Amino acid sequence: MKKYTGRERVKKVLNKEIPDRPPCFHRGHAPNSDLLKDKLSVNSIADFVDVGGYISFSAPDGWTTPERDGVYFDELGVGRSPKGLYWNVVHRPLADVSDPKALDDYPFPDSNDKSRVRHVKESVQKVIDSGKAVALMGSFGGSTGIFEQAWYMTGMEKFLTDLYINLPFAEALLDKQLEIHKNLWQNLLEEVGDEVDLACTGDDLGTQDRLLLSPQIYRDIIKPRQKELIDHIKRYTSSKIYYHTCGNVMDILDDLIEIGVEVLDPVQPKAMDTKLLSERYGDRLVFFGGIDEQEILPFGTTDDVRREVFIRFETLGKNGRWIAGPAHWIQVDTPEENIIAMYEAIQECQY
Repeated sequence: MKKYTGRERVKKVLNKEIPDRPPCFHRGHAPNSDLLKDKLSVNSIADFVDVGGYISFSAPDGWTTPERDGVYFDELGVGRSPKGLYWNVVHRPLADVSDPKALDDYPFPDSNDKSRVRHVKESVQKVIDSGKAVALMGSFGGSTGIFEQAWYMTGMEKFLTDLYINLPFAEALLDKQLEIHKNLWQNLLEEVGDEVDLACTGDDLGTQDRLLLSPQIYRDIIKPRQKELIDHIKRYTSSKIYYHTCGNVMDILDDLIEIGVEVLDPVQPKAMDTKLLSERYGDRLVFFGGIDEQEILPFGTTDDVRREVFIRFETLGKNGRWIAGPAHWIQVDTPEENIIAMYEAIQECQY
């Protein structure tokens, strides 16, 4: 049997071909090196997985992150405080702004600054040389999407309300974000578009059991702008469009496919039925993630973890359309033995 590199394995899945086993990736807390050497015969988790680390923009030359009273401000003026393991948004610069004309005077960053992509070619080449798939992420200001970026600046409650009662402002802010993301993506892809396997964008649109906003609001306001961004990305690369959204988005999956989404991340089994997902969309989507990190990985036994992997293989992976890994970020209190058990079980999922 042919021995695949990680990149070859991922490309098989993306091109609707069957590899030897599901490719895998990692995000979050990783086991210590001694355990990795003993169980998986690698020095780091990066040596084992098939998808290289996400590559994205840098801050422009000369940028220094402003700090005031323990709050750090990004280029959009959003302030975050590093509490525990996460940087929580504590300052929203447009929280009290309602006039769309005010956005014309707001100091949005120069999204055409070429120094943001000065490192990209070298970073991509390192991933290629390692035999991993190349994932390019359009992450700017802590988000990969125009919807999230907008409500980071206003606060979620205000922005969701504006979509109903102050639509001119909401649309003007979304259009500003769209312009920024189109410029950033174009600069990235003009550098390395031919070398990319996954072009990663997205917006969190779901909660655990439903959408954050109505399907109609999504279709009328968010969807056309996401389509414009994805169409723009596709002008500069033939890579597959990977879309991240947490939660249950079953009600708009057809819409996401319609605008060009080809890979769905993170596929949270506590939010969406993976059997139903596979039956309805397995011929049109590649599923990315899928292994429960809310309950099984942190609180289950190693046998529970193995069982979880095999269940997802039978549903998400049955057509060879699964890139396996945790459904979201593995937390630091997750037993390392469970993380190892997940990857050992993935290795056993042979086609």
